[in-house]
Amino acid sequence: MSLTTAQLQALAGFDADILEGLVEALNMGTAVDAKSSGALALDRLLSEITVSGTKAFTLAAPTAAGQRKIVRCVSASGSPVGTLTVSSPDDTAGFVCAASFCFTAAGQEIELEASSALKWRCVRKKRVGSKTLVIGTTVTTGICDMEAQILTSTTGTVASTTTKALPNGSAIGERIDICEITAATTPHGDLGGTFVDHAGAAKTALDDFTAAKDGGSFVWNGTAWQLTGRLTGSALAFT
Repeated sequence: MSLTTAQLQALAGFDADILEGLVEALNMGTAVDAKSSGALALDRLLSEITVSGTKAFTLAAPTAAGQRKIVRCVSASGSPVGTLTVSSPDDTAGFVCAASFCFTAAGQEIELEASSALKWRCVRKKRVGSKTLVIGTTVTTGICDMEAQILTSTTGTVASTTTKALPNGSAIGERIDICEITAATTPHGDLGGTFVDHAGAAKTALDDFTAAKDGGSFVWNGTAWQLTGRLTGSALAFT
């Protein structure tokens, strides 16, 4: 829990120099770090990024355990693709953080916290917008990780695996909806990914998308996408 300014002042004995040091140490600077590309400030809690077209951002490794960083997309235009590369992402089992995040819509946001090993752990992710995933065609590496809806499109018998599969989540509790919007030419679409069913059994794909509105809702549990409701569609099932 963050301290208020009044609490920090009391803790510093109302000494301006001590207060400034506390604010810097606790990463609670009130100024917003506004960026349209490049390196994000480590000494500001909040970085607001503007994505116009294809942009690249970087975040250096944390300097103190418990350090926090919020990255929020405030504007996205011109086929936006803002790729944030995170130095020293957490690799702890159950808390694995992606090494990059792709911002494509205003309102998308992540919150990171430094672990005791000085690695960035994603503790919250706000997904916004939608992304169309053409099964068997769309390479999902670097995309489909910040949208709230993944809209699948299936033509014929096709499958998405490896770089075309659904990317893993980064923050425990983040949610996505998957829904088929196009199904044509005797469709049979398989979407690979890391899933678990209601019984907790590990699964590697959703088979098979055959009609519009096939899909389901999922939550990332730290290691897999957990089905939260029920799969729609007469043929869609885990494999």
